[in-house]
Amino acid sequence: MRVSIFKFVFLTEYTLEMNKYFAYLIDDDKPTGIYNEIMIEDSGLFDSWKIFSSAQSALEALKTEAEIPDIIFLDINMPIHTGWDFLDMYEASDIEQKCPCIIMLSTSMSKFDLSKSEKYLRVKDFKVKPLTQETIKESVELV
Repeated sequence: MRVSIFKFVFLTEYTLEMNKYFAYLIDDDKPTGIYNEIMIEDSGLFDSWKIFSSAQSALEALKTEAEIPDIIFLDINMPIHTGWDFLDMYEASDIEQKCPCIIMLSTSMSKFDLSKSEKYLRVKDFKVKPLTQETIKESVELV
């Protein structure tokens, strides 16, 4: 039994480390963005990532960039366009290939926000920010 559990844990960890992901981090708060970038880099799970301080700039990049991110970490509360606005615009856009996994980020676990996030097909989870190594690993397992 112990050997089987060890094999599962080892193979799961090994598989996560072998796959390198591409992420978008969308958050208007610069210190949080820097911290989240450090966490992403330190995780060793990503080949590359891009940071956006607004929903609109991320949406424009998704329309023009050839490479689609594997995962988007999306802050809910941002000025001008919120994370919810981003989701609505993204779903309504004519972008053919869309990111399969969006993780909503917030400073609190609002039941309203959690319930609202379940209405979006691409939203796979809801996490309290800032990111941690544990939440990053949990998130990439959803990709």
